[in-house]
Amino acid sequence: MRIMSRWSLAVTITLVSWLVGNAYAVPSVTFNESPEPIGQLDCADRLNDVLNLTVSANNDQTTDSYVLELVVFTEGNTSCLSTLQECPQITADDEGICGCLESRDGSPTSFVWSGALASLSADFEEVLCAGSTVLSFRADINYIDTAIESETSEVVTLETQLDAPPAPVNPPVVRGAESALVISLDASDRSVANVDRHEVCVRRVSSSATDDDGNTDTETDSAGSLADLRAGFSTCKETTQLKSGDYRYEGLENDVSYEIIVAAYDTAGNRSPNSEIVRATPASLFDFAELYHSRLNGAEGESGGCSTSMGSHHQSTLVWLFGILLVLGRRRATS
Repeated sequence: MRIMSRWSLAVTITLVSWLVGNAYAVPSVTFNESPEPIGQLDCADRLNDVLNLTVSANNDQTTDSYVLELVVFTEGNTSCLSTLQECPQITADDEGICGCLESRDGSPTSFVWSGALASLSADFEEVLCAGSTVLSFRADINYIDTAIESETSEVVTLETQLDAPPAPVNPPVVRGAESALVISLDASDRSVANVDRHEVCVRRVSSSATDDDGNTDTETDSAGSLADLRAGFSTCKETTQLKSGDYRYEGLENDVSYEIIVAAYDTAGNRSPNSEIVRATPASLFDFAELYHSRLNGAEGESGGCSTSMGSHHQSTLVWLFGILLVLGRRRATS
């Protein structure tokens, strides 16, 4: 077995001691609360949200002085960071966004940056809200008066997702119920990628709301507001139930005709164009079978309720008559 000489042992101990005493700092940056993706409808407003990021060197052993910086940039636009002359300094132009938000001298140190993107540059809205973008934040350590190379952290990101999901391909299926409408979607429209929830809008049928054919083109390719997307429908409710089953829209008047549209939302709050308009009429309960489904299984989104079609009316009547005959037959059997 080879035995290490005293000289080799001394050199090894000295080297290890030097490495420990001069351990490199490792920068990091984290959101105190991770931001949700920003959508088209609320992009300008969300840029006024206050962000809080913690920048740290994550090491208390280094003896070399350095500057710890928080930098920001859009995807593919990091080259401009090397040309920045001071901090803070932000550029926002056709190439994207690039800049330094804050710097601190330290050995080691950490700091929290707090601010809204809209306050950094008047051009942020134009850059971030013009298309889907990934805005990255990174911590850099630049050592002073040493040959040690700069260190950069992993990035944390804030995304603008401005591409709306598609409108439902098929018209919603709607049937009347007691003071309500029961809505469902075709199976192909239930599991569309990136759809987080749906919005159901209703309105009373009126000549001012429809054209001569009783139909309105509700799709909007590039909406400037939520009102534009809703195309005249102002009474709307959001639900996740249409992703898997029926949704019961309550609080309507019986024997009044309504128009119904359905739209999809993604996780960023982008709203799709509207589905085709469908008409239906809430109606009073009229048989035992429907009363059972509506009252005993009366959870929101139930499938009970009057149908607006004659076929369903006859089916419900037959169920009612069968129930009466069944009761009478049991009474005779026990008498």
